[in-house]
Amino acid sequence: MKIIVSLLIVLIMTVTSLAAETLFVEGEEINCSLIGERETELPEDYYDYYGYSDAPVLPAAGFSCLLINGEFIRITEYNGDDADLVIPARARPWYGSGYDYPVKEIDAGVFKDNTKIKSVQVSCSINEGAFWGCDNLERVVVNNYSSIIESNAFKDCKNLREVIIYGANSIGSRAFSGCENLESVTLAYGVESIGALAFVGCKKLESISLPLSVENIGGGLFSGCSKLTSVYVDSDN
Repeated sequence: MKIIVSLLIVLIMTVTSLAAETLFVEGEEINCSLIGERETELPEDYYDYYGYSDAPVLPAAGFSCLLINGEFIRITEYNGDDADLVIPARARPWYGSGYDYPVKEIDAGVFKDNTKIKSVQVSCSINEGAFWGCDNLERVVVNNYSSIIESNAFKDCKNLREVIIYGANSIGSRAFSGCENLESVTLAYGVESIGALAFVGCKKLESISLPLSVENIGGGLFSGCSKLTSVYVDSDN
């Protein structure tokens, strides 16, 4: 009898271990709930099922993600309708494992040609053309010092007026090209590289300051910026 009980315990532990190892499959597409403040209360029966403390965050409408190498989240698709979009730093799969992972990337072209977004706050890397052609986008804030803004990330966002980069390691070529109404750009310490033609065609940009951290600047950075009169560079640069 003791042997049978022992075998059952071993079997249960083995199944549990396998389940934990296979819960997330590399490259598997998952629905994510973004970790952040809960703006909408969950229905009462939802708490009854999960228990208040265990209830996952309300899922962010329209997001699909990939879990990469069991380590971080890449946002791959968005079909939501938020005007003021906030992408938090962490996310978890909807099917309720209790684990959450850092959101490190927005895939190429995820928000391309989206006409509903008016502002966006991002705490991760932005891959090529992620917000290309978002005609109603007016304000962009990037928060993470280790993030990268890839080429064409915000290209041709015709109504973009303000860009605040508190943290980004590099800004790719043509990242903000064709943003013809861009008036204000704030680059905080931490930006090290700005690619060629990053601000080409920003016709309303009048001045910009480059922080001490900038080490590399691509050619034609401000080509076509017809109102630009002042580029401030740190005296120690």
